[in-house]
Amino acid sequence: MRKVTITKYKSKDGKLFDTEDKCKKYEDKYNAVMRIYNILPKVDINSNDGTFYRHDLRTFEKFKTKLFEFMLDYFKDELKGDTKAVKQRFGIVGQFIDGDDLLIKLWDRYMCTDDQGREYGQPHFVYIQLH
Repeated sequence: MRKVTITKYKSKDGKLFDTEDKCKKYEDKYNAVMRIYNILPKVDINSNDGTFYRHDLRTFEKFKTKLFEFMLDYFKDELKGDTKAVKQRFGIVGQFIDGDDLLIKLWDRYMCTDDQGREYGQPHFVYIQLH
């Protein structure tokens, strides 16, 4: 029997990586995502009853602008500068972020907030407002 030591690198949010490089790259993305996510104040909303928190519209516009800039840069190869694609709530960006918990967290915040700055507990209520 031999003893084997495995080195892992732990990010700020507890995610484990095999290499320091991968951990650093993830933490850079984490920091960028959280800077955008935290533009809007943290709110606790019941996801089932349709209640909402109303954000200041200027703050929400800043959040959207930073979100769109980030997504356009992060998915530059896939989107090829198509700003219309990134601004569609129920569009193609959802396919790109599938499986990436960090980007899902950020995009979900946008999906749950309508154009009047009302943040609901789930995108369903925004979809109803839009249709």
